[in-house]
Amino acid sequence: MILPEFSQTQARALAGSLEGVATASGHSASAAQNTVIDGLARLILGVADRGSIEPVDPASLSDALDSPEQREMAAELLVLIALVDIHPDPQCTAEANRYCRALGMRPENLDLLQEVAQRKIKHSRHRLFTRFIADSIRTGSLKSEFFRLEQMFRDAHDHPDIAAPYLALERLPEDTFGNYFFHFYRNRGFKFPGEKGGLPTAWGFEVHDASHILSGYNTDPCDEINVLAFEAGSTSRLPWLLIGVNLVTFNSGLAYGPTKLLHYRPHEGNLDPAEFVRALDRGVRVTRDLSANFDIHAAWEIPLADLRGSLGIEGDGDVREDPKYASRLQ
Repeated sequence: MILPEFSQTQARALAGSLEGVATASGHSASAAQNTVIDGLARLILGVADRGSIEPVDPASLSDALDSPEQREMAAELLVLIALVDIHPDPQCTAEANRYCRALGMRPENLDLLQEVAQRKIKHSRHRLFTRFIADSIRTGSLKSEFFRLEQMFRDAHDHPDIAAPYLALERLPEDTFGNYFFHFYRNRGFKFPGEKGGLPTAWGFEVHDASHILSGYNTDPCDEINVLAFEAGSTSRLPWLLIGVNLVTFNSGLAYGPTKLLHYRPHEGNLDPAEFVRALDRGVRVTRDLSANFDIHAAWEIPLADLRGSLGIEGDGDVREDPKYASRLQ
């Protein structure tokens, strides 16, 4: 994806503001906050000497940043620093809010952060749903969305014609992306689209599961955080809410969505801060938007190593085997 450009002065000001959130009211930054700030400063902002960074107050940060894109990303990162803790500190949360106000921004994750700090998720889910309805009405897509939902539930039943192309992947050479995809599913007991109990293609789980295979991140809760960071980084516009919801689900242990419908349950304390930032950086370096410009069906017969190389993905993890979870995130 394309990140907004920051001058070295702007990058240092933003890194200093991240320190400001983590050390609100004289607090010491948590271990997770320290590691994430270090990774963001070094990998995303290009600030190598974080040790020389001093906290920057909200007004000074606002003066340093020029474009709306810079301000938006700064606000999201400021909220992220408070959100990485299992139980976000109320003072860090309030400080993130203060920075966002100075920037004239109200990022989506700010509402989520404030609720997580109170250990309850309610209003942010309602706002997300109402925004979805409002956007669908505004763009005229509401009718098509209902048709899409109908297709999703229809495809979740037994349709051998839909399942057949997926089952054929078993016969591809072992080094191909398609063969990896087949065994990734079968070794976890996942059902393919068209099989009874399978998730329909309209859910977008194909792209998500392809990201597991391409990135080498597995399906345990820790790697679910990492793969979503990788997946978010590889989109043309980084979906911060996706990152936030994933942290809430697998690190803060709070249920954001319909857990039974999506076949997962919340987990607490699964963030690897260093790998999380590395995963985000790896995603940013992907040369194609995996959410929009990547046809996984056209890539079935390509050797996985070659496919990773063509997409600019570093690493060679093999996630065909299920580490210890017999079904999706349970």
